[in-house]
Amino acid sequence: MTFIQQLLPDLVDFTIEQVMLEGDQVIILAQSQTVHALCPACAHPSSRVHSRYTRRLADLPWGGQSVRLVIQVRRFFCQQQTCSRKTFAETIPTLAKRYGRRTIRLKEALEQFGLALGGEATARLTGRLKMFCSPDTLLRMLRCLPDKPVEPPRVVSLDDWSWRKGHRYGTLICDLERHRRLDVLPDRDVHKYVRNTVEEAIGFP
Repeated sequence: MTFIQQLLPDLVDFTIEQVMLEGDQVIILAQSQTVHALCPACAHPSSRVHSRYTRRLADLPWGGQSVRLVIQVRRFFCQQQTCSRKTFAETIPTLAKRYGRRTIRLKEALEQFGLALGGEATARLTGRLKMFCSPDTLLRMLRCLPDKPVEPPRVVSLDDWSWRKGHRYGTLICDLERHRRLDVLPDRDVHKYVRNTVEEAIGFP
């Protein structure tokens, strides 16, 4: 295994063809050596190559230089006659998601920055770190993150708050143990109804 392959352990079954420096960007050319792949529709293996195409993936920076992987992957014929797909492209699940433009490790790093700092601050910081990403793209990535499983609350707080002070009020429901907002209701009438229901349930005088 070469030194470059040690730096890119996710490029399994790929051959590193060339490493170039263009301006302030490192370009890594790699070519797939996959003999066969599974069709995503029928899961039938195929070794008949249809064509090749290029994927360009942004990766984590090296020594203050941005990195781009230029990877040639293969498209295969599906040899299962009953399958609805005639051709399919091989995937690189350890490196990038299907149709992704960033490696998984770069995507996860941007998500962690975004969760900690938000869109605008993360875009400024990652720009200096050569991990370029716009604030809108960061926010879209964060919205796609799965929600963490939430345990049922045991201690719940109900309080009203103003959408517009003196005119319109809503109801805020919070989990007091975890300090998390559970819901925002549109008016205070719901607040009174929920409070009365809770008081009746616990026998509050």
